Amino acid sequence: MLRYAVFLCHNTGRALGFGIALGGPFVKLVIYLLLWALIFVLCVLIGARNGQLVEFNYLIAMGEYQLATLLGVFLVLGFCIGAFTLFLFNLRTRIKLRFVSSERDKLKKKLENSIHSKGESI
Repeated sequence: MLRYAVFLCHNTGRALGFGIALGGPFVKLVIYLLLWALIFVLCVLIGARNGQLVEFNYLIAMGEYQLATLLGVFLVLGFCIGAFTLFLFNLRTRIKLRFVSSERDKLKKKLENSIHSKGESI
């Protein structure tokens, strides 16, 4: 989301300039994705110049792969695991927030009812 902002001088209140202020979580996401894409491209470029084969032992078997391939695969795998973990934490926080908000609303109604009932009896 782009927001337009007029920058004002603190002392005089006159406009100093007109600019675009970037903000919001969407812009952060785009910046992080661009950063990760840049890192991935750098890994591929470095690995493309280095045709060295490395031996990779995994649980079931063993294979020889290019260094660039392994770097790219594990970078993407780490990004996916991290994104999934953050998604789970975010989901858990939203569920807790919804529960606490509903409890707050119930207590607020209970308090309002008790205040109204005391006011009528006096």
